Amino acid sequence: SEEDLAVGRIYPDQSHLRRVARTIAAGVIREARRLNLGRMIPDQAIDSVLDAFIWYPDYRDLASS
Repeated sequence: SEEDLAVGRIYPDQSHLRRVARTIAAGVIREARRLNLGRMIPDQAIDSVLDAFIWYPDYRDLASS
């Protein structure tokens, strides 16, 4: 973002990585659709498709209590 660049960051803050990844993924979906590649996902369905495929870390606690 412009704010990141203003403070000298060339990469987004870790707290924004999921949002950045979703924005990039949505752009890739739109470009693939424009090129007639893969499934033709309409704009209104992109968020739900991303929700279905995005990975959320869920680690089990392996230490005994």
